[in-house]
Amino acid sequence: MRQLWMIVRLELILFWRGKVSWFIMAFILAWGFIFVFAAAHHEIDTLWIWVSVYSHILTLALVFTTGNQIQRDRECQLEGVVLSTPVSTVLYVCGKWLAGLIILLGFAVCYLLFIVGLDLVLPARPYFSPGALPYVLSWLWLIPVPLAFGTALSLWSMVQTGGKRPINSIILLVFWLTSFFNLPDLINLMGGLAKDPASIWTRANVPHGTIPSGAQVQYIVELVKKTIPYVHITPIFELNRLLFLGLSVLLLILTILLMHRQRQELA
Repeated sequence: MRQLWMIVRLELILFWRGKVSWFIMAFILAWGFIFVFAAAHHEIDTLWIWVSVYSHILTLALVFTTGNQIQRDRECQLEGVVLSTPVSTVLYVCGKWLAGLIILLGFAVCYLLFIVGLDLVLPARPYFSPGALPYVLSWLWLIPVPLAFGTALSLWSMVQTGGKRPINSIILLVFWLTSFFNLPDLINLMGGLAKDPASIWTRANVPHGTIPSGAQVQYIVELVKKTIPYVHITPIFELNRLLFLGLSVLLLILTILLMHRQRQELA
């Protein structure tokens, strides 16, 4: 375990010494600003749909920034230094994956804190903020698993292709963009979450596109608090999350086997 955290710590230090973190943070803030003003403050009746879509695109943007840890070590001649110590291939690959996931989750947490704070502080018309809980619970279901899968997929593809970033980007785009098509919910990375099974407008007896009254506004916001994300977390969605966690583990195993074979060929 000590060797694992040594690799994670080294990876975190190398990342934060780079300049790319500032660009990622700028994107996070801009994306959160767009979400709050374009969706959360004007489309609260379809908030779950917008949270799903914006979170899905956010995870795609974040996984684009990872995956090159092992290839970078080779280019900087750090791989031989690390693997010359009593560090197994398993710990090396898992450490790289875990460090990448920690970094991306850190940015995702910043995104969550920013949208919650912005939504609470800025006045919204005709609706008021549903509070932090719907955003936090939605984040827990929508962000960590795709990031874990994307980090593992990107790491595997970069090792498999010898660090060819264009091929890695195409693979990521295929997995993420096909989620917007009519895939079965079980194998849809977004979990079919763009479908809203509980129409808040219908339950509030408000014709879509009309301006609700004060009492209707309060009722709609209360519905949002009670339904997001609870009514959307179906058994199929839970199986979907387990499936992609399993695929993440499988990709890690494939990466470990690939790295082990490459080390044997170089020996």
